[in-house]
Amino acid sequence: MMKKILLVLSFMVLTQFIFAKQSFQVSMQSKTPTIDGIISVNEWQDAIWLTEFYQTSPGDNATPSEKTEIAISCDEKNLYLMAKVHFNNSGRSRNFHGGRAKIYTSDRIFFFFDTFGSNNQAYYVGCNAYGEQADGLIRQEIDPSIDLFYISRTADTNYGHSIEMKVPLKSLNYKSGKNVEWGFFIKRHICDGGEQITSFPVDRNGGNFYDNYAILKFASLPEKRNLKLIPSVTGIQSKTEDKISHTTQEDDDVQPELNLFFEPNSNLTFTATVNPDFNIIEADGLNIEINSRFPSWSQEKRPFFIEERNPFQTDMNIFHTRNIVNPLWAAKISGNYGKNSFFLLTAQDEDAVGERFDYSWQDEEDDAYFAFGNYKRQFGENESFIRIASALRSFQKYNNIVLNADSFIRYSNFMTQELQFTTSSNELENDNNSGYAFHSDI
Repeated sequence: MMKKILLVLSFMVLTQFIFAKQSFQVSMQSKTPTIDGIISVNEWQDAIWLTEFYQTSPGDNATPSEKTEIAISCDEKNLYLMAKVHFNNSGRSRNFHGGRAKIYTSDRIFFFFDTFGSNNQAYYVGCNAYGEQADGLIRQEIDPSIDLFYISRTADTNYGHSIEMKVPLKSLNYKSGKNVEWGFFIKRHICDGGEQITSFPVDRNGGNFYDNYAILKFASLPEKRNLKLIPSVTGIQSKTEDKISHTTQEDDDVQPELNLFFEPNSNLTFTATVNPDFNIIEADGLNIEINSRFPSWSQEKRPFFIEERNPFQTDMNIFHTRNIVNPLWAAKISGNYGKNSFFLLTAQDEDAVGERFDYSWQDEEDDAYFAFGNYKRQFGENESFIRIASALRSFQKYNNIVLNADSFIRYSNFMTQELQFTTSSNELENDNNSGYAFHSDI
């Protein structure tokens, strides 16, 4: 009996050792590499090197079929990434042109960076053997809607191909200051055999994938300050000819637009838009509903309303930006300070049709006002958090206020709990009503 207990304890200790987080210290480089895809002698000698990788699919932290070498360095403005992608048999290589964000049928490599050490979201940047890129943000799901600016170059070699990348720090939201820690992870995909190779072991029994990340340490990172003013003008000219009455009607319309993006530091972002034009946004696909008790929600595709820092995702949705149809103006502010984060958004919607709220005055039109805000506090070393939120819709004779409190608690790799409580108050002329809802998932 004692031998069995000792054996179990030894296995538990060994498991913790295998999946313990590694840490790497990044030093600021005075001489930075040239991003041309060619690995020159001593060009990456002062960088962090990773040469031990694991096959996590189809194997379970097995020895990879191909060798991979990675180097990471940085300076005051950029993050530099390098990969030597080896192939013992060049016939295994699958390289196809796909264009931006369409490289998923070719061999590719991705770098993941949890730039706030949050353990619940990360940027990813990657490319294939042609230097074609794919990027986005990972939260609970992959969000490819953001487009980061970075440079990637590749070159064919006698061992396979090489990749060099430069990611400007200003392309990322990140924690700055002294002794900063990011989480990071690297994943290589080989299409032949559906193989995934990762920089660190992956615990398949783990409850949070970010637990597999290692730690990237910076002695210091500069404060991020950005100010962008983007004016634009949209002009429409139309001509209608009535051949029966022999009349012609011409219409001209010119609409100015202004977009403001301001980051006073690495933790705070303010964005505003006046008279935005979203005509270039991709149209929604066909959606057929039959006997549905609930309305369907179309995906938000307008760049302004896609929030990158503090996503609000709950089982009971209390706010949906697609309800803002034709905004005259909109503004949002978001921030991250340690384990605290917040997000505020407000907008004025022009000539909103009344039937969205009450069919008795469906022909009436007036401007509607929308507001949403939430505050989130993370606790512990995992992604557990508590959060409060509120949403407001104000339309002529109608007001709707929603208050929300929710939390996510991870007790272990095998047990989590979600709690959400929501109350809603509706004010329509002299008719007021309210209600509440509760959700729990273990």
